[in-house]
Amino acid sequence: MAAINWFPGHMHKARQEIATQMRRVKLVIEVLDARAPFSSENPLVPQLRGETPSLKVLNKVDLADAEQTARWLERLEQEPGVVAVPARATHPSDAQKVLQRGEELLRTGSNKASLVMILGVPNVGKSTLINAMAGKNVCRTENRPAVTQRQQKITLTPRITLLDTPGFLWPRLAPAECAYRLAISGAIKDGIFDFDEAASFLLHHLVGVYPEVLASAYDFESPAPDETNAAEWTRSALRAIASKRNLMRTGGVPDLERAAEVLVRDYRRGRLGRISLESPESVDSDEYRLGKEDGIRQGAERRSERRDERRRLRKEQRIAAKKEAAGKLRF
Repeated sequence: MAAINWFPGHMHKARQEIATQMRRVKLVIEVLDARAPFSSENPLVPQLRGETPSLKVLNKVDLADAEQTARWLERLEQEPGVVAVPARATHPSDAQKVLQRGEELLRTGSNKASLVMILGVPNVGKSTLINAMAGKNVCRTENRPAVTQRQQKITLTPRITLLDTPGFLWPRLAPAECAYRLAISGAIKDGIFDFDEAASFLLHHLVGVYPEVLASAYDFESPAPDETNAAEWTRSALRAIASKRNLMRTGGVPDLERAAEVLVRDYRRGRLGRISLESPESVDSDEYRLGKEDGIRQGAERRSERRDERRRLRKEQRIAAKKEAAGKLRF
């Protein structure tokens, strides 16, 4: 699988601003995608929030496998200082339950408003949830990532002032499985990743965990492939999707590229049913979790290397300029 990385400048700025504001924050609401709670959990957040209590909201539960969601909620509740709740941001009643839970966690005996920060990866439904909690449109919402690019404060109740933050990822998305789950769920901007590879990842997940879906949605029935026929199996599945949706090129040739995009978009819209992209067991290995942490470390190392290289170049330019100036003085 090819590496997928997306960390534009506004995300780096957002991380710096979050770190600056965090010391004033009394509660962190982290919105996760219920279909991929581990992959959509930004590994920078624990470092940023420190001991600040966390309310983790599993959003889009109506698109996720209910059994897996229940197991994820149980798992998240085991983390120190964490309370986890399910939600559908498009349902005002769910949003009000999140708000109520937040107020319960903030019971300090003070009547002053507490600053609550809300975080999440791009396109996880954070702005939709905020609008539902506020009971009015206070955030712009679109079905694409990176719509929110600056912080804003919103008064939700006399006791809660919400600090909305831009959705942000981390410098190196690792392991690769996390990156593909983020891409498939819509957290990464289209065009940053290859739809063919994302579709291949999704197809192999479906046949391994939800084999009935491909048959019911696209009339494709085939046993799971092994390493020797994985590529041909993927092409066969995409041909079936192209045939089902009449995605043909000139001469009746199946358009596999469009079929790959249709598959991913069908998944995002919930047309394939309630499907989770990961289970607690699938991300339980130390190697897998360390891969995510290594992504942070390696990303930081690369940034440090780039800073050192820029300093070296500036130093060389200054030396060259001084030599040039000295040469002109001699003449």
